[in-house]
Amino acid sequence: GFAWTKAYPSHAEILEYIRWVFAKYNLGRHLVLNARVTEAAFDEAAARWRLKTAEVRQFDSTFFVSAVGIFNEPITPSIAGLEEFKGEVLHSARWRDGVDLTAKRVAVIGASGYGGLQTLRLLQGHPSLEVSFLGGERSSGKRWSELTPFLPLPGDPVVQSPDPEAIAAAADLAVLSLPNGLASTLVPPLLERGVKVVDLSADYRYSSLEHWKEVYASEARSFPRT
Repeated sequence: GFAWTKAYPSHAEILEYIRWVFAKYNLGRHLVLNARVTEAAFDEAAARWRLKTAEVRQFDSTFFVSAVGIFNEPITPSIAGLEEFKGEVLHSARWRDGVDLTAKRVAVIGASGYGGLQTLRLLQGHPSLEVSFLGGERSSGKRWSELTPFLPLPGDPVVQSPDPEAIAAAADLAVLSLPNGLASTLVPPLLERGVKVVDLSADYRYSSLEHWKEVYASEARSFPRT
């Protein structure tokens, strides 16, 4: 099998694994790339799926598995007051090269979770970004080395409670890797304080708040939003 080197692998290693699976099972002969499916209909009489692509190609199949996900198209979040925000607005799914991030202090909230750890790996050794705040609820008050000895950070910082005032005082940019629902309680007060936010949850990925409430019904009950 594939020889993983880390419990929380980086992007490069995950990509290496995908390529390994691709080669091992000779998947290339089964794939059609750069084809956007525009229609999928089940032919009852033939018991077959009929698929059409934007390139005017047609495919027939016995099985059809849709794995595009619900976030395949980026959504600009509907946040009250966003149009009055004077700072620079960035979207992780529409990232612009050349954005000036010189000497930016970064807060990572939900730092000990998978998304937080991957973010910290990317930030390690970055020439312009400095991790200045680690936030977490259950891990609050603990030294970083107690939680993740395999990923040491300079100064072995203490994880703090994710208070908006404390985050704004310590950071220019915040990366939120929090459970769905919880992020929505932090984003508005951080934006009000001039902190740029990259949210990794699903709280702002829907054009409709009602759609979010339908998909995340449990979170919607725990974190009411209007």
